[in-house]
Amino acid sequence: MGMKGLLLLSVALAGAAGAWADNCGVPSGAAPLSDGMWQQWHNRLSAQIQQQDSPDGGIDLLFYGDSLTELWRGTAWGYNSRLGGGIPAVFSRYFGQYRSVICGSGGDTTANLWWRMQNGELPRNHQPKLAVVMIGANDLTAAYVQCGTWNSSSYYNAAASIAQQVSGIVGTIHASWPGTRVIVMGILPRGTSYWDGGSASRTWPNVLTPAINALNNALQQMAASTSMTSYLYCGAAFSSGSGLSNLQDGQHPNVTGYESLGQCLQPLGTVEAAAAMEEGQMAAAAATVETEEIVITAVGAIAGTIMTIIIVEDRGVPGDREGPVVQEARGAPADRGVLAGRMVGTRAETASTREKLVLNEEAVWC
Repeated sequence: MGMKGLLLLSVALAGAAGAWADNCGVPSGAAPLSDGMWQQWHNRLSAQIQQQDSPDGGIDLLFYGDSLTELWRGTAWGYNSRLGGGIPAVFSRYFGQYRSVICGSGGDTTANLWWRMQNGELPRNHQPKLAVVMIGANDLTAAYVQCGTWNSSSYYNAAASIAQQVSGIVGTIHASWPGTRVIVMGILPRGTSYWDGGSASRTWPNVLTPAINALNNALQQMAASTSMTSYLYCGAAFSSGSGLSNLQDGQHPNVTGYESLGQCLQPLGTVEAAAAMEEGQMAAAAATVETEEIVITAVGAIAGTIMTIIIVEDRGVPGDREGPVVQEARGAPADRGVLAGRMVGTRAETASTREKLVLNEEAVWC
């Protein structure tokens, strides 16, 4: 185990003392880390949020999480990280045009992030448009280390407890800003190098795979049942049948991995392009489809969210349900995001109801 990995895991296990449940060490409730450097970093993040949230300011995007989120800054607790080279440039390319704050803190569990939100890391003056939450990996690691016996009952119970913690985090955001859309991100594939000496840093599937799957299923179900909340999984770029990829140490993405995350989140980065899409442009786009059947997909069309994307799909020969689907996107990659609002019909039918679909409050990106 590397010294930094040992430190962060030790802090994560010890820092939430008093907040641990009996469920394999999954934290319950909100608690700070008992580390002065962590507290200083929290104070700096709180000050940045309040500065950008000045009466004449505001924040478009908030990114909450642990070290995977903090590495968007290229730092660990505010200090330059050896893992962070080139990553801030990726963030700037995808999200630099927006007023955003990256509220990541290395080693955080759900309890630590929840406490940070309750103690200054939420805006006070202006409602953020969107908050991205990626948390729970360290909870799962701690649960595995502490549980002793790691079977299906153990990891399913741990997954349910972690999802409940994330639900509390989302609730804290909405208690202050009920109109903020929250994106809960699934846990990425990861190795087990922090406690096995590195021998399994690239192995996938591994002992954590069923637990990660269980947690992501629980997060998806939680998001589906929570207002103004959606689930997004961006892990496909990090695993294959032959092992893990695009990870520096089996845990943290490399620059290519963060490029994949930026692309997966790309619908968040297309406000101007989406706003420029006038009805005449969309009518022209629909007219270029040379088949009688098209699919119009509205992504993030609710008023108050930060983007409106239309994807036009050409299904090829009319009536051919087995043929390839060709997607043309205006403002976002056609293979990103989860279908949220869809209508299938003839060109005339879709043209007559397109405006209703795009403005439908239920047709939101998820």
